[in-house]
Parts: sequence; structure tokens; C-alpha cells
Amino acid sequence: MSKLIRLENLSLHNIESKYLEEIFIHLISLPYLYSLTIKCTNHVQNKNLLCQQIFLLPVLKYCKLSLIRNTESNLLPIAITKSSPIEYLAIISKLYIDELPNILSYIPQIRRLSIHRIEVG
Repeated sequence: MSKLIRLENLSLHNIESKYLEEIFIHLISLPYLYSLTIKCTNHVQNKNLLCQQIFLLPVLKYCKLSLIRNTESNLLPIAITKSSPIEYLAIISKLYIDELPNILSYIPQIRRLSIHRIEVG
């Protein structure tokens, strides 16, 4: 990954979630990564951690996620000091309505939000 410092757009399709943690260790050091698409093939053990890592990417403007959530019941904590530069966020997987305010707290510059499946409770 150290040789990919000019990488601007990354699409990870049909990736197993166990590889995401290692990938994100390197993504944080990519200074031009402005677009990220992730489509997992299996359950994500800790979706909150993954979201927090995405929100830490310094120049990310576009993010499209398709994640199968594990039975995790904790909400993503509300952002207090950190915010993401994301302007376009698409969530292809199921999202519960009570998760939305917490996610929005990380992306104050959002211009376009697309959620394909939102549910109550």
C-alpha cells in the first residue's frame, strides 16, 4: 500500500470482512483517497469500528457501503470532536432509524445521502 500514495478511488467488492481491519490500517495513510466503495460478502463483526475508521479518512468525499451487520446492538457513539469530509454517503444495507442521528453527527458536510433500506427498531 505504501506504493499507492496517489490512489484516489478504491472499490472493494465481494470482500470478506475479516480483511477490512488490515486494509484500513493502510487506507488512513493515503492522502488522495476521495472515493471508497465496500461490499462485504459476510457479516461485519463490529460495524461501528468500521464506520469510525471510514470517518477518519482525511479527504474522503464519496463512500458507498454494503455491509451485513452482525447482531451488534450498540449504536455508533455521537461525534464530539471529529468530523468527516464525506459529502456523499450511500448505505446499501439495512439501517435502523435510531442509527441515523449518530451517523449524521460524523458527516456535517453531507450533500447527498442515500439509504436503500431503513427500518424502525
